[in-house]
Amino acid sequence: MLSEKQISSYNEKGYLVVEGAIPGDKLKELQQVTDDFVSNSKDVKENDEIYDLSPDHSPDNPNLRRLKNPHLIHKTYENITKDPCILDIVEKLVGKDIRRDHTKLNFKSAKGGEAIEWHQDWAFYPHTNDDLITVGVYLEDCDEENGPLQVIPKSHKKKIYNHHNKKKEFVGKICEKVNLKNKTSLIGKAGTVTFHHVRTVHG
Repeated sequence: MLSEKQISSYNEKGYLVVEGAIPGDKLKELQQVTDDFVSNSKDVKENDEIYDLSPDHSPDNPNLRRLKNPHLIHKTYENITKDPCILDIVEKLVGKDIRRDHTKLNFKSAKGGEAIEWHQDWAFYPHTNDDLITVGVYLEDCDEENGPLQVIPKSHKKKIYNHHNKKKEFVGKICEKVNLKNKTSLIGKAGTVTFHHVRTVHG
């Protein structure tokens, strides 16, 4: 359960990190299911409705960028999105009547992976109510060496940035200068869960 201090911090800064939020047994199950998907990807040669493969993916070197909509492909993933260990926190931050929008499971290989450019999730969602939260579950330990998620504190209370290039094409990243002076890394052990506001600048 969240403290009033944690709730106030989220409202002020636009993000929250909760270590140890995923119980150990559920974390192990998530890790095992994920390992199975990685192993099974050895026989996958091109992107499909489940796997998004890295360019150097091969049977000898299975390298994934993403599992697409994992809650639709395995019950373990679906269950964690409905688990009180997450939903009780979300409810404290935005209220009841919660709706899941979508899921994805991102991978970042050692000495590789692809950068996620600075952006606001708000640019991707056709909503008028900004009571939306992105929830991130760490299945492995994440520190500075892992290229962790970074956020700009309090940016959710400021401007909505342009995510279109000079040709007015949507490119999924901020196309103007962003002050990164106060950027903060969201690090934590496996089982940590992060929460950030839909307008928080992050990358």
